[in-house]
Amino acid sequence: MHEQSPSLPAQTCIAQGKVYRDLGEPMRALERFDHALELSLACENEALQGDALNHRAGVLHLCGEYARALKDTAEAMHLARRLGDEQRAVHCLINVGLLYENMGDDLRALNTCEQALDILSTLDNRPLEAICTVNLGYAHKRPGQVKVEIAALDGLGQVWADLGYSAGALDLHRVVIRRAQETEDAESEMDALLNLGRVFRQTEERSQAIDAFSRSLDIARRSGRMKTEAEALELLADTLIELGDQAEALRHFREFHRVEKLLFNEEGERRTRQLSIQFDLERAQHETEVHRLRTRVEREAREQAEATVVQRTLELERGRDIIEQQRAELQGKVLSLHGLLDQNEGLRQRLVRAATRSATLNERFLRRLSAELHDGPAQELGFALMKLDSLELDVVGEVSPARREEVNTELEVIHGAIQHALLEMRAISGGMCLPELHHLSLTETLGRVILAHQRRTGSDVELLTDGDGEEMPLPLKITVYRLAQESLTNAFKHAGAVGQRVGLWVEAHQVRLEISD
Repeated sequence: MHEQSPSLPAQTCIAQGKVYRDLGEPMRALERFDHALELSLACENEALQGDALNHRAGVLHLCGEYARALKDTAEAMHLARRLGDEQRAVHCLINVGLLYENMGDDLRALNTCEQALDILSTLDNRPLEAICTVNLGYAHKRPGQVKVEIAALDGLGQVWADLGYSAGALDLHRVVIRRAQETEDAESEMDALLNLGRVFRQTEERSQAIDAFSRSLDIARRSGRMKTEAEALELLADTLIELGDQAEALRHFREFHRVEKLLFNEEGERRTRQLSIQFDLERAQHETEVHRLRTRVEREAREQAEATVVQRTLELERGRDIIEQQRAELQGKVLSLHGLLDQNEGLRQRLVRAATRSATLNERFLRRLSAELHDGPAQELGFALMKLDSLELDVVGEVSPARREEVNTELEVIHGAIQHALLEMRAISGGMCLPELHHLSLTETLGRVILAHQRRTGSDVELLTDGDGEEMPLPLKITVYRLAQESLTNAFKHAGAVGQRVGLWVEAHQVRLEISD
């Protein structure tokens, strides 16, 4: 893919400005030329800077801002001379001359045109020399030289028409017609009307072209100018053919041929053929120039469109690459996050399983310890009590009456201590051994805890709950049972708590247990 030229945006802005200028939108044209000047300054292209300044000066000239136009043109001429481009410098001098002429400074206009002609004498550029000569003749106009003024204006209009400046050419030809009518110059009026019609025809305003040709034909017939009459008839016929009016075109062609025969009779066959050849040659040259200009405009427009498409394509490709890169990074982060979530879930499940196993193992250990306490130390204490009861009679009978009461008191203390130890041992063994909780709800599980505590301590405990609750896993019920049992026992044993309350609330994914007095 080709790299975009840094001067291409400036060239594009200049082309857009020229289009807006030709469409009669000077403000938009000025905006484009201003932007082109900024871009050319940024890329340090002095040739483009000069073009932008020259075109902006032309629009300012049309808007009547002569001072600003002179400043831009002088700066453009300075750049052209620094680049050694004499043709650009001559263009700038010609524009300066026109500006001075419109400002009413004829002396400066003359001096400027003469400077341009001096430079053109060293260059081979006939079109520029012709334009400069016409401008010089127009600058020389005086009150007694109206004929020279009319010829200069008409010639300038033809040059502008050939260069494609149709609006300016139309204005100049209208001025010539008005001046010719004021001075009763029929020949100049006929020529100007014919030129006006040609410009209308060039801009495809054929109805106005026919009107101009018809007026020229009437004047030619009144003044007996057969050559102009023939020319007007032929132009009328060609224009009518373009409009599709074949019958009227044929009538004018017949009239044209009639007048042409008369011309042949007056001037001779040789002269007529030369004029016809010259006329055809000029028409071919004009058509060639039109074709060349059209081809150049189409080529420039195509190149600009292709450059714009390439630029937009590059921007889209860069944007797509950035999006793809960000998408890949995001997918990587999402995959990494999924992996971490899976690891966390695995750890959580392992923790739940470990907690469940721990609760189950702990409960088994407590059951076994309860059974061992019940079958071991508790049985031994019960046997000791029975032996103490059997020995009590023998010991009391053998003791003297004086000490019998003292011995009975000591035996009762020993019997009470062993009896209390046995009760404590059985209570501890019973507390360690849980009831069957498999088929109980959480509320029923707490009810068992409260009932056992009331039997053991003789205190009242109130149960607050929002219902029976759903079926819960056995490890959770064991945990709730043990927590409530330990809390009630500690509060009663160490704080003397009475009137205790146990609250149970099952919420979303959460069990809340509250014990208070």
